[in-house]
Amino acid sequence: MLKKGLVHFMIFIVTLSLTVIAADFAIKWSLKIPSNFLRGIVRFDPALSPPKRLKPNLRVDLTGDFREFRFHLSTTNDGFRRSDAPGIRESVKPDVILLGDSQTFGVGVNDQDTFAARLSQKLKLPVLNTACPGYNTIEQLRLIESLLKSEHPKYVVLAFFAGNDPYENFANRGLLEGKQDGGPAVKGTESKKPCALSALKNFLVKNSSIYNCLMRLRRFEVVDHGLRAMRLINSEPPAELAIFRRDRPLEKLKFWNVTERAIHQINRAVTASGAKLVLLNLPDRYQVDRAYWDLWVKKYGLSPAQYDLSGPNAHLRRYCEDEQIPFLDVTKSLRWHAAQGESVYWALDNHLSPKGHEVVAEFLFEYFVGAIAPAS
Repeated sequence: MLKKGLVHFMIFIVTLSLTVIAADFAIKWSLKIPSNFLRGIVRFDPALSPPKRLKPNLRVDLTGDFREFRFHLSTTNDGFRRSDAPGIRESVKPDVILLGDSQTFGVGVNDQDTFAARLSQKLKLPVLNTACPGYNTIEQLRLIESLLKSEHPKYVVLAFFAGNDPYENFANRGLLEGKQDGGPAVKGTESKKPCALSALKNFLVKNSSIYNCLMRLRRFEVVDHGLRAMRLINSEPPAELAIFRRDRPLEKLKFWNVTERAIHQINRAVTASGAKLVLLNLPDRYQVDRAYWDLWVKKYGLSPAQYDLSGPNAHLRRYCEDEQIPFLDVTKSLRWHAAQGESVYWALDNHLSPKGHEVVAEFLFEYFVGAIAPAS
């Protein structure tokens, strides 16, 4: 009797496992979640500085999670996203070089609709978009140091993303001293090895469509509580939020010290080349979309009074004034367009939408139109 019960139990487990696998595959196929398209477009070449770049000569169409968007991506021989306006040859040296991460790269946006391409179209001048998903400011420093050996731009625009750049810079601070691994992790976790639960969560995020769907449904308390009970989600607020806290000055100082060192070195390299550095502040979505911030408050049990969502903007403005770096903050412009009911970010994905890129391009153009004479 016990043996028969054990057989039935094993059959149940196998049937359940096969059903879950089949359901996960079906969801992944129908909704493209997780899409993981970024894996296929980024290369790592130790001979380059930094080693992470887009793959060269790409001509691909990519689909986002839940099929929210489909966009065309093409790259140059050097592995940079194409952004020059029609009629401008690729061989022409750029007047403007953009440094940035996935927001500047343009997740979900066709080549001609990124704010780099729109700026090139408006100025009728070559603009080089060197952004790569996952870049931090230190990697952008290494990239511009390499590029300035062959390129001679008039302007370099550092598109700074306060949502994670300060945190990523601190986590990879060893790169400032030339360490390939970027240095120890944040918050004294240098000697800790990833636990089995953490490894499982990372695997599910990258591979399970069911898990990713449940993460989207966290706004419903029953789902959120269930995931918390199984310890499949983090209950602690992300470390990236530290720079928005009104308290914890020492933690913010750590992040900003590394970040400011990287920006200072970028400015020094750009100035030495005869070009001018401009810092463009790109806000995180929760700095623009109040409803989205409310979701974060609910998700992590935050106390809104402890956070100043404009704090990083003010800090950067003061720093740029001290360093005499032109500071362009597009936050208010994006907020204004969002208040008019325009979607400046994707609904599910948190990157700038085509409309968001249009707003940023117009904002940049207003600055450059008086600084760079359009080609005749």
